[in-house]
Amino acid sequence: MNTEEMTSLPASHVHVEASTHPLGKVRASRGWSYQQTARIIARRAREMGVQMAAERQKIWRWEHRGVVPDQISQRALAAALGVPVEHVAQHSWPHWLPSIDARPCIEEIAVLRDRLALAVRILDQLSRAHEPTTAARIAADAHAAILHDVGDLLVAVEPLTGSHVGES
Repeated sequence: MNTEEMTSLPASHVHVEASTHPLGKVRASRGWSYQQTARIIARRAREMGVQMAAERQKIWRWEHRGVVPDQISQRALAAALGVPVEHVAQHSWPHWLPSIDARPCIEEIAVLRDRLALAVRILDQLSRAHEPTTAARIAADAHAAILHDVGDLLVAVEPLTGSHVGES
């Protein structure tokens, strides 16, 4: 998910409807709407080499109609939630989903901050490298990894702060 997609609507205009389904509880705890959840899953699926449409209706059906997500969708969601694929394989849907207080958002933010700090240090070292072509390639890979983690961070932080990237 890119920054523009995540910040296109003010938090007050994004409706996050929680259901009694475990996924609804996870979404509500993270402030994810059906559409945001669908976009996150579709992005993670693309990272796994699978094209997937971001359809909010699909998420609604999982929560309200008892539809079981396909394996790719489950793996993509697990990746977004930080759930090991082995855990998904060992437990049926939706029993592998984390409980809403299993890993507080503040811990996730700390992990992402550490990753970002490391990436910044690496990029700084690369900017002083003797081989500009190699440094540029590595920097591009690092940039993609940072955007991946920052996308998750922005989705997680937005409901807590009530603000968006670029707002003062």
